[in-house]
Amino acid sequence: EKRWGIFLFDEEKSEIIGVCEVISQKEDGVKVLLIVYTFIDENYRGNRLCYELVKKTILKNEEKKGTLIKVVIAGGESILKCLIKVFKELKYKVKKYKSDEEEDIHKLKTITFEDAIKIEKKNKKTDCWQTLFFTL
Repeated sequence: EKRWGIFLFDEEKSEIIGVCEVISQKEDGVKVLLIVYTFIDENYRGNRLCYELVKKTILKNEEKKGTLIKVVIAGGESILKCLIKVFKELKYKVKKYKSDEEEDIHKLKTITFEDAIKIEKKNKKTDCWQTLFFTL
C-alpha cells in the first residue's frame, strides 16, 4: 500500500486549496489505484480545479504504469461528473462489479458513463455507495 497525491496551492495566499489523495494497492492480486478523496476549498470551486486536479493525478498514475482506477462514490454526483469528464477525455471505460452481492474485482462489467450517473442518482435517495472502476 502506497499513498500519494497532488496538492493545489494558492501562492498568493500561501495555502493549500485542493488535494487528490490516492493509494496504490493490490486487491485480490490486481494492482489498483484507489482515489481516496478529492477536495477543493469552497472559495475555489467552479473554476475547473477538480477537473485539473483529477486529470493530473490520473496522468501521473499512467506514468507509474497504473491501469485500473477504483473510486467509491458516496452521494457525490458532482465529483462523479468531474471524474467522468476527465475519464471520457482520456478515453477510459467505466466498469462496476458484475454482481451487487459479490465484490469480485476479477468479474467487472462495462457500463456507460450515463448509467453511472443514473445509478448515483438512485443511490443518493437510498444512501448507498457506488464502486466504479476506470480502465483504458
